[in-house]
Amino acid sequence: MSVMDDEKLTLLHEHYRDTCGGMAEQRNKRDRYFYLVLLVLAIALFDFTAPQGFAAVIGDVLKDQFGLSVPPDLAYVRSLLWFLLLGLTVRYGQAALGVERLYLYLKDLEVVLAASVGAGFQREGEAYRTYDPLFISWAHYLYTLVFPIVLACVAIAWMSRQIPGWPWPVGSISWPAAAWVNLTITVGILASIIMYLDAFHLYDRRREDKQPKRRRKDRKPI
Repeated sequence: MSVMDDEKLTLLHEHYRDTCGGMAEQRNKRDRYFYLVLLVLAIALFDFTAPQGFAAVIGDVLKDQFGLSVPPDLAYVRSLLWFLLLGLTVRYGQAALGVERLYLYLKDLEVVLAASVGAGFQREGEAYRTYDPLFISWAHYLYTLVFPIVLACVAIAWMSRQIPGWPWPVGSISWPAAAWVNLTITVGILASIIMYLDAFHLYDRRREDKQPKRRRKDRKPI
């Protein structure tokens, strides 16, 4: 191997190492957003199951923290909570898909490195893909299917409490402004969930269908 080849290999390895570090950071972000979404969902479930208790607790907390003489309008607080859930849902989806995208990129880098240093260079790629016990598959579907479906169900259930005359007020749609805001946010949450499910469970299938059949035969499931 020439000096130039050694320099290229060193540069490629450093890039691979930096990318591994970037993927670890992306995993940490994904997990952090996951637990934040769970926290907001727990608050929303409290509001859904015990709205009077939720109103009393939130009112007391806000009065103590901000020195208010009267409790704030809870419709405003609920809208802020729901907008926070939308933001966290979007950020969680971005982080989770970022991990998946970096994994695929690392696998390609390992193919190039393995051609120079040997087939054993496959920590994040082939070795990870071939080690697939039942628990790993369960955890994958828990994150990419069960969790978003549960999130969608909670969003719909919570929204049903915010709209007067749910599922539809007969002869009238004169809802308060907060109900329209919350409905718009809920639509954004559900749209984000649908696109997240599509990215993990349908996008790869569509991409494979567009490839020539001879290439698809060589492709292994990830």
